Amino acid sequence: LSCRMSFHPKLNALSPKELQESAKKQFGETPELLESSLKNLRTWLSKSPHLHSIQQDEKTLKMFLRGCKFSLERTKEKLDTFHTIKGTVPEWFDDWDPFNPIIQDMLASGVYLPLPGYDKKGRYVVLCQVEKINASKVKLNDVLKAVNMVVTTAIDGDEQTIIQGFVTVQDMAGVGLQHVSLFDFSTMKKLITMVETAWPLKPKAEHILNMPSLMENMHNMIQSMQKQKMRDRTHVHKSGDLTQLHADVGLDILPVEFGGKNGTIEELTKYWKKKVEDNRENLMQFSKFKTDEARRPGKPKLHSDIFGIEGSFRKLDID
Repeated sequence: LSCRMSFHPKLNALSPKELQESAKKQFGETPELLESSLKNLRTWLSKSPHLHSIQQDEKTLKMFLRGCKFSLERTKEKLDTFHTIKGTVPEWFDDWDPFNPIIQDMLASGVYLPLPGYDKKGRYVVLCQVEKINASKVKLNDVLKAVNMVVTTAIDGDEQTIIQGFVTVQDMAGVGLQHVSLFDFSTMKKLITMVETAWPLKPKAEHILNMPSLMENMHNMIQSMQKQKMRDRTHVHKSGDLTQLHADVGLDILPVEFGGKNGTIEELTKYWKKKVEDNRENLMQFSKFKTDEARRPGKPKLHSDIFGIEGSFRKLDID
């Protein structure tokens, strides 16, 4: 990979002082509150036998605290639920080996590309090109595993993403029936449950580009499963019209193919493939962090405790 990358990893990066001010404004964060909250969490962890095996380094605890606006109750619930899900959904979280052939296929096709730097509002932006999913070879669970591996690699310890949140740009140009059949209802429902009940990062906006009419029913169904807050943050753009996307995130952050000047899709694909491969050791370790259900006080938490009974359309609403 040539060192003359045409993109800007520090684009719109905030200074440590600006980040501190933003965290104070959004979550009431102060150094004192951060310290006392971390101390409280560590005490709680030491008294929770089923959590000895979860990820609990300082940057993880800070990520969950900020994602829960420093509500200790909420933070504990999310930390626990996130690591319970990691144990109950092995198809997303086990064996995070970038050299697994299916993951290699996903990385080489550039389905999911974080954009270097940040948008004009200081948020992280990820681009998903649905057409590039090889639907004859992969299942939705494979896609979600690969996406989790890319995101985990990209935001590891990135305070700005954790404080400012992220934006997803879904490009559906070229999506056909084979892609529609990828999105099965129960997996999408599980994903939404995970994002709403366990995910520490804050989705600030979702831009959907070039949506073909055959995806409209699927889109409406997904929307109906989401909370109102997330529905309000989802913007479907007219095919071929990027003006509102440009207005929200700015041109600088976008790749050349989307009217910006932040590298090409090909460069970004190669860059992230190598980044994820180089992160193999961390990723393999990361998939081992989960709750030890045999040691949970009371009774173990099962898949159905989190996701409801398969096939039941009960909406999980834990906020």
